[in-house]
Amino acid sequence: MGYYTGVFGAPATPERRPPSYPAYVAFMQGLRFVQRLEPESVEVAMRHVLELDPTYTEAYHLLGGMAYGLEPGPAARRGGRTGRPDAMDSLAKVMRAAIHPLTDADRYLVEVLDDRARGDAAAGLVAFTRLVDWMPSAVWGVAAQAVWLNRPQIAVDRLRHSRQAQVLWVEFPNYWGALTAAYHELGDYEQEHRAAEDGFQRFPGNPYWEEARLRAAVALGHVDEVDAAIPRLPPFPALRLAMEARVHGQAAEARRLLTRALDASEHEASERGGESEYARAITLSLLGRESEAVAVLEQLVQSDTARLDFKGMLGVVYGKQGNRAAAALISQQLAAVAEPDLWGLPALWRARIAAVTGDSANAVALLREALAEGTLYVPVFMPGGSFWHSDPAFESLRDYPPYIALVRAR
Repeated sequence: MGYYTGVFGAPATPERRPPSYPAYVAFMQGLRFVQRLEPESVEVAMRHVLELDPTYTEAYHLLGGMAYGLEPGPAARRGGRTGRPDAMDSLAKVMRAAIHPLTDADRYLVEVLDDRARGDAAAGLVAFTRLVDWMPSAVWGVAAQAVWLNRPQIAVDRLRHSRQAQVLWVEFPNYWGALTAAYHELGDYEQEHRAAEDGFQRFPGNPYWEEARLRAAVALGHVDEVDAAIPRLPPFPALRLAMEARVHGQAAEARRLLTRALDASEHEASERGGESEYARAITLSLLGRESEAVAVLEQLVQSDTARLDFKGMLGVVYGKQGNRAAAALISQQLAAVAEPDLWGLPALWRARIAAVTGDSANAVALLREALAEGTLYVPVFMPGGSFWHSDPAFESLRDYPPYIALVRAR
């Protein structure tokens, strides 16, 4: 019962009874799927745990984490971030029905699920922080939530200076992913580079670590290190690194990376689908080839009318072309989207369109609205409904005080 008595899970407290032994064994076996980030397998394993013991709080915790961060829901189907509010809401209801009485750990976990389900990431962080006192395994959840809220110092403090993180999470890829992201948000690129190297040594088969190392190298101006890697970069990593180079004033390096992104996407033409075509359109736009980008995006919008990101990016490129009427029309169409559980996706794209058409005040107001509705911060471009600091749509706002105040790390 080492997990349950404090090594990975909850400290021994009189109010929390240990789980059944079969459920404990099944839970420990299921952790390997968490380490591999295999949400479908985690779902099956943890549902089995709850069949054996419906009061197993940590199983609800892992199911909730996967439902929030990895499983596609309504927003993902519209071109936004992953996450299933319905699944988190359902887990909270099952906990209330199955566990009598709810312990403090149970109550805080139910709060986390409720807060996340309605898109209130800030309240979720508060509940997670309380939960750690009763369930040390939740320390990674605190760190990840802090990164997604642009509060990286909280993440670094939890990951580097808490015994729970060092004992529980250091052998999981999630730990190093959150740590490199937090250092990037802090602007501590030397530490980010070191953490990425540590991650690579522990998990050499994961391509994330080379990209994280190169992301830090770009920020540090280590051009030779980045240039040596350019020929082997796939389209999306090259595009992400190009955006990073732009935000750090390295125009020549950004162009080399964009050229690589475009060349790689052309070489993958036989396998090209909506996502790679989307990346190609963004790359063309950043290279100043707006008409070509419009042609690709118009085709994408026609082929999948549900994708708000395709439509939003088309509005951004129209705005960059000076076609303000077409950009305004798309912004109006996005404003009319009234579906629940999109976590700020329409407002986020409207903010980008406003920024490229010179409406700085409205861009900031819409970005604030998107963040309040559940849009998360991420350290680099991802095809989904997130905000990242190197987003080229907001380049014109980087000296604008209200924008600086809104997006600075806290």
